[in-house]
Amino acid sequence: MDYLNLLQIKYKQLNSMCFKLLFFLVTICFLFSCKTATQINNRPINEALLGYIQSNCNFEKTCRMELAKATEFSWDHLYVFDIAVEDNIISEKLGVKFNSVSQFYSQKWFFVKDGQIIQAEEKVIEEIDNPIKNGDIDFEIKDSQNKFALFDENSVFEVEEMKIGSKKYYYLKCNNCK
Repeated sequence: MDYLNLLQIKYKQLNSMCFKLLFFLVTICFLFSCKTATQINNRPINEALLGYIQSNCNFEKTCRMELAKATEFSWDHLYVFDIAVEDNIISEKLGVKFNSVSQFYSQKWFFVKDGQIIQAEEKVIEEIDNPIKNGDIDFEIKDSQNKFALFDENSVFEVEEMKIGSKKYYYLKCNNCK
């Protein structure tokens, strides 16, 4: 009988240890699957906006774009930070810690819904002497001192087709923003 009791105790200990290990593994998997402000989404938002512009603008007349219609997800606000904005300033504006891939040579876009970052993109400028790539999207940033712009889901932009040499890019100026 003592041997049977000992086996039952060992079985319960092993079962408890297996449960703890399983719980630990599930927790780790969950943490790695969650988005944080330091993660940048792999799907380029620039490509989605470019596709929308190319499909809906002919540039024979003024092209207006409701940004919310050009995105494939729901959001409340878009934060756009120009190059050379320090990570601590971005973190302060967003309310979460952010670490960029290239702090001084990248533009950052953050789409926020109910206070949570749901999509983000960091466009790294690989050649400082050649910052514009063919098909780039560039937002007008009126606050040149802080190099920062905030748009809401009702923002309507005028899209201008711009050229630098053989490169064509699109400049978005908000019509109904303050």
